[in-house]
Amino acid sequence: MIHGDVGSINFCSECYSGYHWLAPLLKKFQDSYPKIDLNIVVEITSNPLKGILDRTLDIAIISDPAKNENVEFLELFEDEIVLIVSENHRLASKEYVSPNDFIDENLIIHSLPIDKVTLYDQFLKPENITPKK
Repeated sequence: MIHGDVGSINFCSECYSGYHWLAPLLKKFQDSYPKIDLNIVVEITSNPLKGILDRTLDIAIISDPAKNENVEFLELFEDEIVLIVSENHRLASKEYVSPNDFIDENLIIHSLPIDKVTLYDQFLKPENITPKK
């Protein structure tokens, strides 16, 4: 596979919001290495580190690296978390929000459990804030 002959790469992306940039990258890779099969392993997206360690996955795109000496982590980019609200919402005029702003708010997220959500784990949980719903 090093010489571009044949093979396969199993990977997953823990964060589904990353797929908008991933498809063009996969297309470019496939054009350069047409004999390499790229397999998205969706069944393991909730625990990609396990997939790497048991060799189910070759590559995992994750949001928060875990400490494990058997795995190499490479930072691809930094995320900026953004709050989206109606222009009439009470938080719309704020330049920045704080964890306390979420006490009486419903938080709409794309994945569960909430402990796996970066916004909750790194922003709300340290301040003991749980969204209303």
